[in-house]
Amino acid sequence: MIAVAGKLAEARAATRFLDLSGVPRPAEPSIASGDGALPESASAALLGRYGIPVTAEVVVDDEAGAVAAVTTLDGPAVLKIDAGWLPHKSDVGGVILGVRGDAATAAAYARLVGVAERHRPDPHASFRILVAQQVPAGVELMLGMTRDPVHGAVVTLAGGGLGAEIVAESQVSVVPFNRARAEHMVDRLWSGRLVNNHHRGLRPAARQSLVEAVLAVQRLALSEPAVAEVDVNPLIATPLRVVAVDALVVRDGKEPQA
Repeated sequence: MIAVAGKLAEARAATRFLDLSGVPRPAEPSIASGDGALPESASAALLGRYGIPVTAEVVVDDEAGAVAAVTTLDGPAVLKIDAGWLPHKSDVGGVILGVRGDAATAAAYARLVGVAERHRPDPHASFRILVAQQVPAGVELMLGMTRDPVHGAVVTLAGGGLGAEIVAESQVSVVPFNRARAEHMVDRLWSGRLVNNHHRGLRPAARQSLVEAVLAVQRLALSEPAVAEVDVNPLIATPLRVVAVDALVVRDGKEPQA
């Protein structure tokens, strides 16, 4: 009887995910087909367009611009190389954290320019420097989307940061899905420890922000057919919301239509 009752409970829970009446209609696409990754600044702008909170940031072209940008931010800054040809910039020293003051900013800018010039694929490959507000430490998550050849767009929620490869547990949903499914993904991550019975678990406001971010990635997948992959890692959960700290958007590789 206990086993039967459990199966009935699972069946009742599953029916919550079948109602797709609330799934959003696709918006007008803003990304054209093309090859490769977008620069991080463009990736973050796309996430923001669909409602995912992103860090305050500005792209600069010279040392003076970097110094001016850092002075406008509240707290320490992060400086990064902003180039589509360098999607994994942290692997080559293309990210500098905790930058404060004019001298440190100038030194960080010069260092990143040197890294970019050493690693760019050809002398004409362009790059800029991204100056962003450093987000306080929190629970690091990964939120992403890929397009499976059989199932179509798939949204994944998992642990982020350096622990993403160590703790491989994730929640996955095929697009389209409803709000109940997005809530289930959040509430079941790490067997529920993300929101329950954990000293670093999400507060209600951050949980709600994460649910909205999951739904936002779905809206992006439905609206931007030229986007083949989205990788937000880390997505940091602060006490009140989640914030995308690093964003990667990869296009489908098809030739742009004339």
